[in-house]
Amino acid sequence: MHRLVSSLLLLAACAPNNATLKNGSYIAFLADGTSLSLSKDEVPLDKYKVSYGVDCRTFDTPEDRKALQLPDALNICKKHWPPTYESWEDEGAFHVVSEDLEPWRGDALITSEGDLEVSFHHHIPGGQDLRFLFSIDPDFAPQHCIQDDKGKTKRVPLDGDWIQNWSDETLGWVRDNASDPTGPYGNSFDVLQPYLDGKLYFLNALSYQYDPISPDTAPPWDLPSAWQAGAAEGKFVEEDVFQRRARYGNPTAYNAIELSGSSSGTSNKITADDLFWCDLEKGQNPAPDGGKTCDTSADCETDTTGTLTGYNTCYKPTTKDGGEAQTGTCQAACGGSAGSWNSMAQIDDTVHQIAADIHSELKLVMTENKDDGPVYEYAPLVHSNFWREPDGVPAGLDAWSELHYNYVVFDKGSDLTVGGHAKGAFELVFDAAESTTRVFVKGEFDIPKIRKDHWKMENLENEKLIENGSQLCSAASVADADPAHHQDD
Repeated sequence: MHRLVSSLLLLAACAPNNATLKNGSYIAFLADGTSLSLSKDEVPLDKYKVSYGVDCRTFDTPEDRKALQLPDALNICKKHWPPTYESWEDEGAFHVVSEDLEPWRGDALITSEGDLEVSFHHHIPGGQDLRFLFSIDPDFAPQHCIQDDKGKTKRVPLDGDWIQNWSDETLGWVRDNASDPTGPYGNSFDVLQPYLDGKLYFLNALSYQYDPISPDTAPPWDLPSAWQAGAAEGKFVEEDVFQRRARYGNPTAYNAIELSGSSSGTSNKITADDLFWCDLEKGQNPAPDGGKTCDTSADCETDTTGTLTGYNTCYKPTTKDGGEAQTGTCQAACGGSAGSWNSMAQIDDTVHQIAADIHSELKLVMTENKDDGPVYEYAPLVHSNFWREPDGVPAGLDAWSELHYNYVVFDKGSDLTVGGHAKGAFELVFDAAESTTRVFVKGEFDIPKIRKDHWKMENLENEKLIENGSQLCSAASVADADPAHHQDD
């Protein structure tokens, strides 16, 4: 199901104003020279309380710098520059604006496709509109078909409960490792803190992986639509902006490929070492063995008495000073097709370090005055699928780690049906379609009563399948009689 639905942004006047926002804010990096919003003088920079420049372009002479560099540019271009993962920061000059969100309209609807769409409209200084939307599938539960002993096909959950496992692993990590504002992630997850026992949805629509066996020659693997839990899009005045897709490998490699359109060039070649995949045999346990410490791999014994076994390598994490810990833990070793990775634990540690480095790179350009601290903080979330049993092949999400830029968390008591009450928080990262403009948005929302969208056509595919009594085993049930998606409230 395709969940990037622009019509709600265009037809908001027809929708109920039934969603509110608190603790919301945004920061926009408007590209100097290519931002249509700036070119049309529709963003009054002088009316913002927070407005400054980021400009680390290289100039041939001091005279050129004096003539061309943005006059209010931060003095950040010598130390910790250029950025490694947020490479867009070094692709030109940016006018930066930030403020709290006070939407004049908020809407929450269940569409005819069954998705929950939440949108907000906010007037920036001067009266122009910032609007954004996120959409999730309330019934997200990927399934697949199997044959029973009588040869009849039936649908069963694929790997288990995705939302519950996403929530347990990732929100549990935030609670245990990233709730201290003085830590490496600062206040990046501040809006999530009240909902760490809730339900996490990754907005992973249009994301893709690379084949780790031949990453630079095989075409990318698009995530199947049934694995896509949600999406987001928006518009900052004149500029259409779209969610940044999840990364299943080094963001630097993904960025270079998306910029060039190819994965096989000299400067944008992607390798197995770039991908967050561990070549585990079928049945090996991707999760760390918490009860077995080691000095060398010889201390780790492989247990072959059941499923999810095979702790056969000693992994020693990197210390804060860049060294190696004296004592390690026994892990399942990655095979030879996974580049130089040692174990899933090493991949997980590496991706979390990338997330922390992204926070640092963004904090540098999100801090107008060091004495006052950053005006906005953000970091992506990491999920390493420790709960999935490996099947021994690279396709799929088992033995992969993921880096997610867009996510929504619902309070554990939320009712995501028509008439239900829901609340939670979101963090969104938008990249412009026609410029290097970037927009970051976060906040907490409350929806006292979810409404049904009366302005969309019925889902014709579903109607015809129901009419003909057809059931597609390769897709979600289309004959769902749940009245929550069909009532007229």
